[in-house]
Amino acid sequence: MNLEDKIRGIHEFVQGSYYLSDNNLGDYNDVILYTVLTALKNGKQMIVGNYGTGKTTTAEAVSSIIYGYPVEVLQSCKLNGQPFLTEEKIFGRPNLAELQKGREKVEWSNFSKFSGPKICDELNRMHRSEERRVG
Repeated sequence: MNLEDKIRGIHEFVQGSYYLSDNNLGDYNDVILYTVLTALKNGKQMIVGNYGTGKTTTAEAVSSIIYGYPVEVLQSCKLNGQPFLTEEKIFGRPNLAELQKGREKVEWSNFSKFSGPKICDELNRMHRSEERRVG
């Protein structure tokens, strides 16, 4: 199977399996096409658009197909943006019980432990570090 057939097959599967917005480039949905191309190149992508148009669903579906992870694994390892997201919630936190025993141990988040594709949802809801400072 050549690359064009592979891209078309993934595109048709995602488009037929999920509800997505109707932005199209000829025969292709633009979000699906760019996500497939980005994943095949092991690149990075930021998808911007209105709420409920299938951006995160597309990223999960295409990543599942390209990288072979179940969608449930990708969902459990993605970073969900919120105003009170801290570095500890993103990366991990010290295990205080182990620290009291004199042993250093970190409880890593699923997002930081996962070696597969990183999905960050709702980046616009995350505060920049300057905004969190008091003063």
